[in-house]
Amino acid sequence: AWELWKEGTPLALLDPTIGQPFSRNDVIRCIQMGLLGVQENPALRPTMATISLVLNIYSVTLPMPQKSACFHRDRTPLVEHAN
Repeated sequence: AWELWKEGTPLALLDPTIGQPFSRNDVIRCIQMGLLGVQENPALRPTMATISLVLNIYSVTLPMPQKSACFHRDRTPLVEHAN
């Protein structure tokens, strides 16, 4: 999700079987909220009150998400051992 957001193609996350119609802006806001919810620093994550407000009042502006915690850690692949 982060890579697609960074590339400016977050709608590529959608399952094509969902079909139309859907609000492009609503989907992007939901993806943005999801990415904000996995920020490494908990203080940067939106509260449930903020999420509720955003879902009910469209004029609320969300901050841009930063990389999630999983992108800040060592991404060395696990090595499987054959027995």
